[in-house]
Amino acid sequence: MYLLHLALLFFLIAALIAFVVFSFISMWALARARVPYVPLPSRALESVRGALCVGESSVVYDIGCGDGKVLFYLAHHAPTAHYIGVENSPLPVLLARIRALWHRLRYGTRVDIVNGDFFKHDFSRATHIFIYLFPSVMDELLPILERSLTPGTRLVSATFKFKNKKYKEEVNLAGSKYKLARTLYIYEF
Repeated sequence: MYLLHLALLFFLIAALIAFVVFSFISMWALARARVPYVPLPSRALESVRGALCVGESSVVYDIGCGDGKVLFYLAHHAPTAHYIGVENSPLPVLLARIRALWHRLRYGTRVDIVNGDFFKHDFSRATHIFIYLFPSVMDELLPILERSLTPGTRLVSATFKFKNKKYKEEVNLAGSKYKLARTLYIYEF
C-alpha cells in the first residue's frame, strides 16, 4: 500500500512539473510569436486555393503557417508546386513537420517548414503568398515584402488587410458563421 501511495505521489509531482514546463513553453512561444495560433477554418480552404491560383511551377509561402493546414491543402491539389511555411512557434512547427513527413510519404509532395522569424526571411523566390496575421504585424511586414517580392507575386490575406496597400480584389466568404475568415484580400506586388 505504501508503494502505491508513493507511486501516486510521484505521478502527481511529475504531472505538476509537466504542467508548469508546458505552461512556461506556451507563454514563451506566444510572446515570441506576436500572433496567436488561430487556424483557418476548413471551409475557407477552397476559396483560398481559388484566390491564390497556384500553378504547377509556383513557389508558395504561408507566412505564419501554424500547423501547415493551408499548405497541405494546396499541395494536395497542385502537387508539383513548391510549398514553404514559415513559423516561429515551436509546437505548431513540430506538428507541421510531422504532417510534412507524412504528406511526403503518402503523396510524394514536398512541403518545407521553416522554423524562424518571418521578418528575417527572404521571400524573393515567392510567386504566391498566403497570410493570416494581425494588421499591425502585416503593416510591419509590408516594407519587407515590397523590397523582396518580384513583380507579379500574388498575396492572399484572410480577414485582415494592409493599411498602406490597396488590394486588387476582395472575396467575401458568404455564409460564414465565424467572425474571422469572412473575407479574403488579394494583392499583386
